[in-house]
Amino acid sequence: MDNKAYIESGILEQFVLGNTNPEQTMEVSQMAATYPEIQAEIDEIEEALFKYAQNHTVVPPPTIKDNLFAQLDFEETKETAGPSTDSNFIPFQPAISSNTKTKNYSYWPIAASFALLCTSVVVNIYLYNKWQNTESEVVSLNTEKQSLVANQKAQEASYAIMENKIQVIQNPDIKPVVMKGLASMPNAVATIYWNPKNSDVYINANTLAQTTEAEQYQLWAIVDGKPVDAGVFETKEALEGMVKMKGVLNATAFAVTIEKKGGSISPTLEKMVLMGAT
Repeated sequence: MDNKAYIESGILEQFVLGNTNPEQTMEVSQMAATYPEIQAEIDEIEEALFKYAQNHTVVPPPTIKDNLFAQLDFEETKETAGPSTDSNFIPFQPAISSNTKTKNYSYWPIAASFALLCTSVVVNIYLYNKWQNTESEVVSLNTEKQSLVANQKAQEASYAIMENKIQVIQNPDIKPVVMKGLASMPNAVATIYWNPKNSDVYINANTLAQTTEAEQYQLWAIVDGKPVDAGVFETKEALEGMVKMKGVLNATAFAVTIEKKGGSISPTLEKMVLMGAT
């Protein structure tokens, strides 16, 4: 058991209240001497109990003090006078009714019980605060766990994208086609991975600027001298991995234009940004 669990077990509170057995008392004393944080916790509990006792001290009724001094004065007078030599002398003893005795002597058990009750309340409040702190730590750990799970899922997705890219590149039937940027976007570069045998087409954007929310990139295949729609794609997906496009056969070149979101039936030539021959 580590120090934190030992502190939260409640044995330190029992030690301060004197409710531990000899073995537990020796154990706590040794732990306090060995670990400063345990001694500090004991000091904190003692200080909390002391402050609570100070704030909740019950002052005995004035009648208790008066009755006590009255009895002391009577006993003192009795001892000073000494035994009487008169055989007819009858020692005077004040009659104390059962009601008076009950009134004088029943207060202290009640006060002791009240003190124990107050102590119990303090300990329960202290343990409740400890429980609240522990619950907060559990919530924090759960949040951290969820974050780790989310990171793990993101890594798994990244590995899946990379594995798919490797499988495509390593396929001997795949033919890479590098498309370079035109005048409107000279630094743009993207690679088409085309399989002429089964018409599979993948695009991977090496360098490509983001479009506006109202626009999308659209891929075109040049077949028999005419542009054929090969589908639209998002910049982020194309930059991070392979995006599978529409199948194309007998393509002599590929080009990319910027079109309105959802694509166009024909390319906007003034917005052509990439092109590469097969």
